[in-house]
Amino acid sequence: MQQLSEEVYKEHREHLVDNRQKMFEQLDKAILVLAGGGLTISLTLVEKIIPFAGSANKSVLVMSWICFIFAICSTLCSFMSSQKAMDIEIQKWDALYSGWASYDQKNWASRVTQMLNTASIFLFLLGVFYLVCFVFINLLIDKPII
Repeated sequence: MQQLSEEVYKEHREHLVDNRQKMFEQLDKAILVLAGGGLTISLTLVEKIIPFAGSANKSVLVMSWICFIFAICSTLCSFMSSQKAMDIEIQKWDALYSGWASYDQKNWASRVTQMLNTASIFLFLLGVFYLVCFVFINLLIDKPII
């Protein structure tokens, strides 16, 4: 097996870290756009296709809205916890460079950010599931097939 030079290692690692950060940014944007789109689509369905007053299982649609709203809120909160995580990392590196602390300290804000991102994805998917169930119940069940 070939040994990597320190320069190649550092350069490639920096590239991986940059790409990882870009992927997190894209994930956050995607969740915000998709959850907002889910809310928009569901409101359009209620306004134009399946009137809320005459629809069956309204609670399923409301659960969809709640999931989309919480997905958006969770993503927004992850922005703040991510900023705090970066502040903690900067402080840790400064302390390490100054000889005040070791690098093995835990970053609680980083863990919170991971949990919020996971919650955002889960809530978005759950919102989609509830929306699909609502549409299925109201458009396909007990309707004649032409």
